[in-house]
Amino acid sequence: MSRLLSLVFFTTLFLVGCSNTTLYTNGPKYMESQARNSVVDTYTNYQVWELGGKQLRYVETRHCQHDFRQEMPSKSAMIDSLKEQTQKLGGNALVVDSCDYADTATCDVEMLCKGFAYHIDYQ
Repeated sequence: MSRLLSLVFFTTLFLVGCSNTTLYTNGPKYMESQARNSVVDTYTNYQVWELGGKQLRYVETRHCQHDFRQEMPSKSAMIDSLKEQTQKLGGNALVVDSCDYADTATCDVEMLCKGFAYHIDYQ
């Protein structure tokens, strides 16, 4: 009987303890970002000119590493950020100008990627 009572007690304690547990994920944000990136392609300046692309705006993204132990994003992750900005502007094409590392007064290392967002009408 005491064994059954202790089993009921611990089961109840476990269920009550987990009732206020909330799980936060970045899943929806990640899926939105991937969907936005999938509709934007990268081109050279010449390719955009040949396709008659309309320039929308200059886009840039940067990451500041404050501590050498902090992980830097990959170049492809930075370009994905540029693609996301391009899609938010209504564009479907990106010309990447540069992705460079720099030492600044406020960052140990700063990575800056910049480019131009374009819209191309495929007819």
